[in-house]
Amino acid sequence: MSYFGRFFIFTFVEKISHLMSIKSNQPPASFKKINSIVFSFLLLYVLILVARLLEIKNITDYIPDMATRMIIENENPWIICIKLLIILSSLLGTYFLLKRKDNAYKYFLISFVGISFIMYHEFFIDVDHHFNESIMMIFIFLFYSLMLLYALNARNRGWLSSLTNKGTVTLKVQQGCDNECPYCPVSSNQGKSDSDSLENIIANARQIAANGVKQIVLSGSNVVGVGKGEYNDKEHDYTFLELIEELDKVGDVDRFRFASLSSPKIINKKVLETIANSRRFLPHFSIRLQSGSTKTLELMKRRHTLTSFTDLFRNIQKIMPDAYITVEVIAGFPGETDAMFQESYHYLEALDISEIYAWAYFDRPNTEAPKMPGAVPKEIRKKRRMMLKELSNKKLTAFYKSQLGSRQTVLFEKENVKGYIYGFTKNHVKVKTLWDVELVNTLQKVTLTKIDDDGIVLFDFYEEYESEVLREPVQL
Repeated sequence: MSYFGRFFIFTFVEKISHLMSIKSNQPPASFKKINSIVFSFLLLYVLILVARLLEIKNITDYIPDMATRMIIENENPWIICIKLLIILSSLLGTYFLLKRKDNAYKYFLISFVGISFIMYHEFFIDVDHHFNESIMMIFIFLFYSLMLLYALNARNRGWLSSLTNKGTVTLKVQQGCDNECPYCPVSSNQGKSDSDSLENIIANARQIAANGVKQIVLSGSNVVGVGKGEYNDKEHDYTFLELIEELDKVGDVDRFRFASLSSPKIINKKVLETIANSRRFLPHFSIRLQSGSTKTLELMKRRHTLTSFTDLFRNIQKIMPDAYITVEVIAGFPGETDAMFQESYHYLEALDISEIYAWAYFDRPNTEAPKMPGAVPKEIRKKRRMMLKELSNKKLTAFYKSQLGSRQTVLFEKENVKGYIYGFTKNHVKVKTLWDVELVNTLQKVTLTKIDDDGIVLFDFYEEYESEVLREPVQL
């Protein structure tokens, strides 16, 4: 399929999924009922097909011929296999929807691709079929299309998450954006900023914690814009600060952090002081700066000045000296000259930050940037990104060195990576030790000792972990 074909299909699916969305991260009561009915139907149909294929007389005598004729009679073997694959994939997809697994949509995508191929075969290659069969095929195609959209919508709304033995889970609290940055397709694909209700977010956090999850990452296209009412009402039902204050009262969660933040105006001193006084919100900030050049920020139509970002970084360092700060930057945006890049590089070099997440600019559908003059050659974009990556490595090493000798609490992950288990401190220092299954998804107190050859920090345990989760909200 061509690039434009893929783009059309996925844009269409994303648009429809967004329109179908319900203002809640918690699945509605009908979610389980609908999936149970579909799963039961598909399972029964699979059993009927098995009975027909095995010619079990006591069962097939009571099965209408039409129920299976379109699948297993008068077909090439490979067509039968594709049809069986479609049904089995949908059965698995529905099962994983019931289990609220994030990968459920992949099985419906397989079914959708399969039924699309069958439709092409039936209508353009094997055209010798009855009108009634054509109508039935169209309804079957619509069924699998709607199930794919339903699964994508469930995933998009945060209804699906794999919680078993997982120390960290992402909770989506917001989507869409009111800004129209020329490099970003969010506003055109997802619409204006739209948030889940504060009550639902709290309920979701409690439910996630009940599954043994110790860290929740709050995500969204523009998280600081949370609180907007239904239908993108400009009036906020709650503020970013109130979200932090209320989540800080959820006593069953050890750690909260934000995936990415963008507005220096909203991340003010009051917000930073609240995070600093919280025992649950981590001193870990990922800031979407995008460029350290004033002229480049103007080309990007960013609503915030370089000065406001500088003040934000200084406030974070002043209030939380050991905070981990990641700065997100685009290298090679259209119109970025060598002088503008050097300005950005030297600005980042002077910042007291922990890491730079740099990505080379690339054209994205539904954005203005590809039409802008001054396109930067791909090789130069890559070179600039590598320069920023090398600068990032130096800053990360310097930050890790500054933390050596400190006592920290580490949350260990679940993966066994070549005989090691990894974890992160509250301020995002990555550590490792020899694999021990007893450490999975636990919080342990350690002393950071040295940086290993691979850049990961080593440590010594210094006492048994005592829960640092407060049962009462922190008072400022």
